[in-house]
Amino acid sequence: MFNFKDSFSKIFKKWRLYLLISFLLSAVYFLLFIAIKEKQQIVFIITASFICSLLSWSMVFGLFGFFYTKLNKESKIFSTISFSSYWVYIMHLPLTFFISLLLYNSSIPHYFKFIINVVITYLILMILYKLVVEKTIIGKFLNGKKKNIK
Repeated sequence: MFNFKDSFSKIFKKWRLYLLISFLLSAVYFLLFIAIKEKQQIVFIITASFICSLLSWSMVFGLFGFFYTKLNKESKIFSTISFSSYWVYIMHLPLTFFISLLLYNSSIPHYFKFIINVVITYLILMILYKLVVEKTIIGKFLNGKKKNIK
């Protein structure tokens, strides 16, 4: 992406337009999805697939553009999230599994269980990262030498 920085910056300037297009395409896709359930016609399926592809690309350009224009500066918070990502990636699966077991028999709706699981897993792993990983040999092993961000 670095080699095409100028091309991407031109595309990313229109991030609002891409997000608007993606939200409109989401509505069209939803309506087509309802139509596909009622009538299993190949035209609806092909059209929905095409709309889904356009929706994906417009959402990617819109979100990349938003983050590129609004959050493209050094930050301690984003630096910590970035450096902790490998730790979270490695450790999330066993912790997610364990929390799922704890929530399994509860009467909480499944979507709330999912949200609770994600939030608790992330909070625990970020706290462990700050206390046990960040400034230790584990952190150096996972991330290499770290430069200080002011």
